[in-house]
Amino acid sequence: MCQGYLASYATELFQDLFDTADQLNKRVSSCTARTRTVLADIQTMQAAVESADSSFKKMLEPKSEILSVEQQPAQQLFTPASVPSSVSARYTSDDVHPPPNFDVVEAAMTEPEREKRGPCNKLYSDPLFFFSEWQRQEMARLDVVEAER
Repeated sequence: MCQGYLASYATELFQDLFDTADQLNKRVSSCTARTRTVLADIQTMQAAVESADSSFKKMLEPKSEILSVEQQPAQQLFTPASVPSSVSARYTSDDVHPPPNFDVVEAAMTEPEREKRGPCNKLYSDPLFFFSEWQRQEMARLDVVEAER
């Protein structure tokens, strides 16, 4: 009778152990399949990055090398090459004309007028207008902060 209980208990124990091992095997198989997929994707991405321009290649370098490279801020973020086609079409249309030549008007201005008003083309179209406005507002804000100190 004791042997029957022992056999029954051993069977139950080994069945639980078998079920646990089977579940673990299924999980490991699933992880292995997902890992293989990720590794294949990584190889595809590495190939794409290596064929891309040099800015992407820097991401593959160790971080210490990236930090040691002196980074220059990107200038001219809005270049003719980066303009969307709809905006480019607008600027190349017949409706858009270049700014007029103010050389004749500049020649007629006196020196005090030029000093007071600046160049005529700046009065007509100032490419630094938004930067100047931002700079003026920042200086005013800094004056307020300085006054509070």
